Amino acid sequence: MKRPFWRYGLFQIPAIFLAAFVLATGIAYLLNLGCGNFWVALFFGLSWIALAWVLIIPLDILLRSVFKFPMSFAGRLSILHAVFWTVAISTILAATLPSMWNQCMALDWAQWRANIWNEMFYYDQNTSSAPVGSRAEFSFIISDDGEISDINITTSTSNELESYVRARIESLQGSDALEFIPDTRRSEVLYESSLTICEAGSQGCGKPADAKDYPDREIF
Repeated sequence: MKRPFWRYGLFQIPAIFLAAFVLATGIAYLLNLGCGNFWVALFFGLSWIALAWVLIIPLDILLRSVFKFPMSFAGRLSILHAVFWTVAISTILAATLPSMWNQCMALDWAQWRANIWNEMFYYDQNTSSAPVGSRAEFSFIISDDGEISDINITTSTSNELESYVRARIESLQGSDALEFIPDTRRSEVLYESSLTICEAGSQGCGKPADAKDYPDREIF
């Protein structure tokens, strides 16, 4: 008596991978994990590939029983079907995943820049006595071990504002806000931003979106 097709390893092994990838897709979608769209696309693509291999034996049976194809031809056609989808989905993933990853990392770095700016100025209880309208443009390098170096500050009129900005930058040393986002390949970042005194005795005005960091692109 012939065994049912689902008892063959050629069906069971890809079926196990299919179940695992489908589960991973659902988890990534529901929990919206970091770079959620990236992981959903990756696991969905792998699920599709696994499904193509799961269907080898059922498709072989269908071609022989319904379309009356010879056994050897039906088997080759079933395997070719699986190979086709493996190559096609792999090509699509290779073409789309890097840009999705870079986009996700760009959003993470934007939040990282905002956290640093807020840590320097928004949460600061100290104020600057620099004249209203004073502006400072500044930059500094942050290493992957959280050290700040090469502080450069340019002000319009006020040395007091320069001292204030320098003190706020130096206060970041050892701050958790400097910790690089996970999975980055950067070893150091050049951080640039500016601050303007809009009201007397204020911390200054500006917004985190004004901040920039270089290099400005993650390499997948």
